[in-house]
Amino acid sequence: MPGSGPPTKVRLLMHVRVSLALLASIGAAACNFSQAGLDPTPTTMNFPIAIELFQPDPAAADASHLFVVNSNFDLRFNTGSVQAIDLARVNDLLASECGGGGEDCVLDRLTFIDDNRADMHPVILDEVGLGSHADGLALRPSDQRRLYFPVRSTRDLTSIDFDPASGFTCDQSYRAEVEPGTARWDAADIPRCSDAHRVTRREAVANERELDLTGDPVAVAVVPSLDVGSTEVGDFLLMALRDGRVALFLDDGSGASPELLHIADGFPNNLVTLTMEPGTGVGWLTAVGTNEIARVGIVVDSGTPSRSFVYDGGRLRLGGIDDGQDSRDIQFHPQRPDTAFILSRRPESVIEVDLQRRGLTNMDFGLRAVFEVGRGPSRLVTTVIDGRTFVLASCFDAQRLFIIDAEVGALVAVVGGFSGPFETVIDPHANRLYMVDFSVSVIRVLDISPLASGGVPTLIGTLGNLTPVMSLTGN
Repeated sequence: MPGSGPPTKVRLLMHVRVSLALLASIGAAACNFSQAGLDPTPTTMNFPIAIELFQPDPAAADASHLFVVNSNFDLRFNTGSVQAIDLARVNDLLASECGGGGEDCVLDRLTFIDDNRADMHPVILDEVGLGSHADGLALRPSDQRRLYFPVRSTRDLTSIDFDPASGFTCDQSYRAEVEPGTARWDAADIPRCSDAHRVTRREAVANERELDLTGDPVAVAVVPSLDVGSTEVGDFLLMALRDGRVALFLDDGSGASPELLHIADGFPNNLVTLTMEPGTGVGWLTAVGTNEIARVGIVVDSGTPSRSFVYDGGRLRLGGIDDGQDSRDIQFHPQRPDTAFILSRRPESVIEVDLQRRGLTNMDFGLRAVFEVGRGPSRLVTTVIDGRTFVLASCFDAQRLFIIDAEVGALVAVVGGFSGPFETVIDPHANRLYMVDFSVSVIRVLDISPLASGGVPTLIGTLGNLTPVMSLTGN
């Protein structure tokens, strides 16, 4: 399936659900055709698509918050959202309600941390609306206090500031009138970020260069300016667009929204992910329909940073396998700069490649190993436990997480019990993995510490209300 979302079978069910909702709305409210979905219910997860941890120093402390991006994939609501979940409170509830956690431990009545109602799970620090079909999330590297989102519905780059004590700041406000003094969990809506935080307009350099930010944004990555130049000017941002283009932005640290500087084309169509090679400022792009992995780089104008631009850094091919023409993710070995792992759907595998040695031709990766995984491989993540590197692949159709020990070169564990595993993130200090279970709109929490002794990671909790995708029969 083209793109970075879930497989086609879920998309078809989404269309059914949307169609049924549309018919119902026409019959019940024929005088209100202009409404595009309902106002979102506060604290509701609706097809989460991306997650990240607020963890400024992962070597010294556990992550304090988990960011969850809700895509509103079925257009049930009129906006998607991002939530900040307090992980210390999650741990307390796992301990008090589940004896430390277990596969049957479900924290499903989520609410805000200042909600004192009985039988609720107060773990959400804050929530704001940012448009439907957000398809990624990146954090400012220096302090993680600014978040960047590629949003398809408005075809923009949205930026939101975050404070671990007070929550999000994006000039947010409710779309409709809310009675003063109304508790935010009773507001029947969530505050929406203002348009000032969306980079969509053609101004300054973008206007001069006649840039149009069109097409579907699918991924975003942040590049500290010192990674690509000798002068500190803030952070550059790369945003991949599905139609084979990459946009460059500059966040100069002034507090204003990033500025669009340049858009380059000529990259593969149906781009999926964008991953930065550590310390180089070079982004690697995976795509559907090609066996090539493209690269994008940044040229910095040190005198006038706003004149900087991106360029095509060349491509490497997955040759020698059958046939490599659908890659979904790439991650770099955390301990060996000459090694990377590519997640492929043709064949369905994790492919370990040598970044220095070439393969069949000068344009081919040097292949080291191919590890078979389950159907519908979607995302990769790596972690180091007791000096050993593990590669974890979520497989949407197989409904499992496959775990490879890169040091011994073998598949060492498979974890099941999921509905639609998608994006994952790891807290290396706590040895916790957080996984988007897209099909049922929840986050799974796993303990991965057993890997250190040859054991299998265990599911210790589920965050959110399990909401299966509806079919034609309503099931």
